Amino acid sequence: MFLMLGFSILTGGGFLVSNFEFAMCYLGLVFEFLALVGNWDRHRRRRRSQSHPDSVAPAVV
Repeated sequence: MFLMLGFSILTGGGFLVSNFEFAMCYLGLVFEFLALVGNWDRHRRRRRSQSHPDSVAPAVV
């Protein structure tokens, strides 16, 4: 978001209007990549916790 605002300032405010669809596609790709990394990390952590169940402390609220 801040990167898009920075680009709009550099290009005189025309970036957000003319390249709005490109920005949306770019943000979609970034979120897709973050979701893939998050799922992989969660999957890796889940496998590790299954192989070592004693190392995971129960959550006490």
